[in-house]
Amino acid sequence: MGSENPAEPTRPLGGLPDDPADACEAETDVCARGPRTTPRGSNHPVRDWLVMILGGLGFTVGLCLTTPPLVESVDFVLYHQANFEYFRQAVTQFRLPLWNPCIGLGRPFLADVQNAVFYPPAYLVLCGPRLGALLIVWLHAVGALAGMRALGQALAMDRPVAWGVAFSFLLSLPLTGRLMAGQILYFGALCYLPILFRCTLQLTRGAGGRWVGCHALLLALQFLCGHPQVFWFSALGQICFLNARLLAGAEPGKLQRWVKANLQLAGAFLLCAGLAAAVLLPFLELIGQGNRTGGSKEFCDFGRLEWLDLMGLFGDPPQAQLLDWERNLFIGALGVLGGVAGLLRWKDPDARALLVVGLFALLLSAGSQTPVFDGFYRGVPGFSSFRVHARSATLISFVLLLSAGLWLSRTRPSRAAWLSLAAAGGAVLVLVTIHRSQLTCVRGVPFSGWIATAGLALLMFRLQGRDRRRSLQPWILGALALLQAADLLNANLQYKGTYSFLNVQKTSPDFPYRQAVRAALEEKRSAKPDLWLPRVLVPRKVVPANYGMLDGYGNVDAYTSLFLERPWRFLHTVLELPEPRLKNTSLAGEIYERNPFGHPLLAVDVGWDNARRVCLANTNRAPRAFLASQVEVVAPRSELLDRLRRGHDGQKTPLVEETAGIGRHASLDSAGTVQEVSWSSERIGLVVRAPQEALLVLAEPWYPGWKARLGTQVIDAMPANGWMRAFRVPAGEHRIDVFFHQNHLATGVGVSLLSMAAVGIFIVGRRRGAALPWPRSPKGDAAAAIRS
Repeated sequence: MGSENPAEPTRPLGGLPDDPADACEAETDVCARGPRTTPRGSNHPVRDWLVMILGGLGFTVGLCLTTPPLVESVDFVLYHQANFEYFRQAVTQFRLPLWNPCIGLGRPFLADVQNAVFYPPAYLVLCGPRLGALLIVWLHAVGALAGMRALGQALAMDRPVAWGVAFSFLLSLPLTGRLMAGQILYFGALCYLPILFRCTLQLTRGAGGRWVGCHALLLALQFLCGHPQVFWFSALGQICFLNARLLAGAEPGKLQRWVKANLQLAGAFLLCAGLAAAVLLPFLELIGQGNRTGGSKEFCDFGRLEWLDLMGLFGDPPQAQLLDWERNLFIGALGVLGGVAGLLRWKDPDARALLVVGLFALLLSAGSQTPVFDGFYRGVPGFSSFRVHARSATLISFVLLLSAGLWLSRTRPSRAAWLSLAAAGGAVLVLVTIHRSQLTCVRGVPFSGWIATAGLALLMFRLQGRDRRRSLQPWILGALALLQAADLLNANLQYKGTYSFLNVQKTSPDFPYRQAVRAALEEKRSAKPDLWLPRVLVPRKVVPANYGMLDGYGNVDAYTSLFLERPWRFLHTVLELPEPRLKNTSLAGEIYERNPFGHPLLAVDVGWDNARRVCLANTNRAPRAFLASQVEVVAPRSELLDRLRRGHDGQKTPLVEETAGIGRHASLDSAGTVQEVSWSSERIGLVVRAPQEALLVLAEPWYPGWKARLGTQVIDAMPANGWMRAFRVPAGEHRIDVFFHQNHLATGVGVSLLSMAAVGIFIVGRRRGAALPWPRSPKGDAAAAIRS
């Protein structure tokens, strides 16, 4: 639905350019491809924000409170609930959660970006993990609507089309599927996609420094939201979009605009890194100490997108992987038809840029099925570090929805319009015909719905530009919106039950044995009380690995993306377990078939008897802190672990590495004692009595930053037995304070504060361009244009 007279392009007051470069680009676009059609309607900011707030609320209530509710979803039960509660307790106790002793024998908490300690909306969990999760979803749903609405406005979509695209994006299965799976922060990171592409689009129009500052701030928020892989493929998509939009054509000054835009984008990413430095620097250290340092092509290709998964854009894939939210791309019939038709209009620079983004996302997600896999593995930064690249296919759904909006708003009744729609319908028809034996109806809407969608779209464009029939177009557009809404809502209803905890895990989220673990812990405390956090080894199907954060104990196992490499190697090598190399978020399940108290170095308090299906308390647990009688240096670490696997007594003679600074065979005869006087997550107080120099060993994981204070002297921990903390202590009686100091945190906070000041100068100190990339009032747009 363009202007009534195609020869005279007009722009309503609300669509005036924010910047002189916008006007230049609009003029260039007219010269390059003919006059641009004009979006109908003007902005009403108060009403728009009211619609977005209420729409986000309805989305949150409808998706998160209906059966099965968000609090019973897979990842909320297994991961987020415990993390949110641990974070909430730390904040209410006015302490910084540096270390988490409750999972994987112990690991950093703040340094893991997935815990979102520096993400401002995460503090909504202070209202409680469940209410806080709902508020986080609501906030991000409003942000997704606002960002998509702003992006549609910037792409000159008609007002109703922009709203339809915004709600279609929010209700698309790449977003809602993540919520159904309980991946709240992953959903939040995806909600930043539209507004980030809005900022990138503005950079291609010669935007000023204020947009660079806004872009950097939004990029940092997406990273801090807690899923690095979303940030990674989002950043790659923005780079593709910017360059594809600027490199085509032969307009005057194109090279200068391209150089400037790329420098601005690089500046935004640099400022983003500075803003996120408080967690980025510790996170890089955690990556180096995690169990994913040795990447491989097999690991990188795990979880790729299969070609037939593209059928999921509009129906059930023939292989019908209904439980795989990683590959769920469904956007509805109209999204696919209009999206493919819009992408075929390559003379439009916006459609061309979206096409490049979609193709690049397809190559990323398809893995080794494409000839560029080896090149991506070697040349694309970050590609070899991630698995499940099917996640980047979210960009395909995103691109198709945007191009459908462009097609609905800009197409005129020309031969190209008819050909693009026919090609889109033909492509879909071919896919359906090939797999007709396996596909009886598209997701949510039978083939009659597809026929109605295509017929209404053809009729709308046949009527476009004819004044005597123009009054029919809103009704046709409304009918298309109803078909799209029916398609998306029905798909969400069907998948909601499929993604339930009971259907995925084949067990109830109540975990009745949880009380049995608590009872065994009480038995252990009453038999032999001590200050140490009790340690548990119970199957994940009995009680989730991360529930120690809720019930106050530590677990040998964990459900986390970066298990510490030293405990990981120790547990799988010494206990002779097959090491999971692809799904390496938890230990090998065979660990629960072994005697839970069989290895004294683990110092397990409560275990599980598989035969009788009961929890057992260990009343004769090995000490968690002891003085070594002898020390032996063994290198490399693989040989050290092999010695322990063959039965070496690591308590009598701890094995240390050459970096420990001890002689290869040191005799530190000691009959001393260790007494625990205090314990907390990041600090342990001990009284050591040693007749001569000794080695204090703690059955806790070594990690850079663990130190001990002896009087005025501070010494670093050394690794012992492959994974434990050890400290050399002199003869005599000493009060030793063992504490955790997060490396690079102070430096990162300083860099973040400086970067925040720089972003503030960009946003507040520069007057050129629009202040924020959100919908604004028509008067504000007019004033900005007049000032320009």
